[in-house]
Amino acid sequence: MSDAGLWPSLDLETRTPLELLQEQAEALGARTAGHLKGHIEGTEDDGSVKLEFVVEAPSLDYRHILFRVEHGAELSFPAVAIAEPVAKVVKEEEEDTFLGDRVVEEEIVHEGARSVFGFTRGPTTTRIKRYRKRVTYPNAHSEEEFLSYLRKILQAPSTTAVLNSLLARIRARGSERSSEAD
Repeated sequence: MSDAGLWPSLDLETRTPLELLQEQAEALGARTAGHLKGHIEGTEDDGSVKLEFVVEAPSLDYRHILFRVEHGAELSFPAVAIAEPVAKVVKEEEEDTFLGDRVVEEEIVHEGARSVFGFTRGPTTTRIKRYRKRVTYPNAHSEEEFLSYLRKILQAPSTTAVLNSLLARIRARGSERSSEAD
C-alpha cells in the first residue's frame, strides 16, 4: 500500500494576503467611482512581512491606514489581521498584598484648642487590585479564514464611518468649488 494518499487536499489556487488585499483596494476605487482609492504598502524585516491597507482621498490630499496584516516572510499563512473589529480584549486582574505598619494621625479640636496625636497601629494588610488590558488579534491559517476576518474588518461600523466621512468631505468640497465657480 502506498502512503501517497495521506496528504491533505491542497488548493493550487490559494491567493496570498497581498493578492487578497490588492483585490479589495481595487474594489474600493470601483465602489466609490474613484473618489477613494485603496493601496497596499508593505515592508519586510526580521523575517516577517508587514502590510498596511491605506485608503486615500486624492481630492483631499488625505490618507488613512485602515488596518495592518503581518505574516512570515517565507509563508503567507498564518497571517495576523491587526484591526479593532477583529481584536479580542482580555481584562486581567492582579491583586497585591502589602503587610506593614501604618501611621495614622488623629486630629482633635476642642473649644478652639487643637491637638494632633500620632500613633502606629499594629501590622495591617492592604490589598490593591490592578487591571491590565491585553489585546490579541486572530491568526488566519487559510485563505478562507483570512477572507472571513477581512470581511469583518471591511464591513465594520468603524470602517464604514471612516469611508462615509471621507466621501462626505469630498462631496462638501465639490459643492464649495461649484458654488465658487458660479
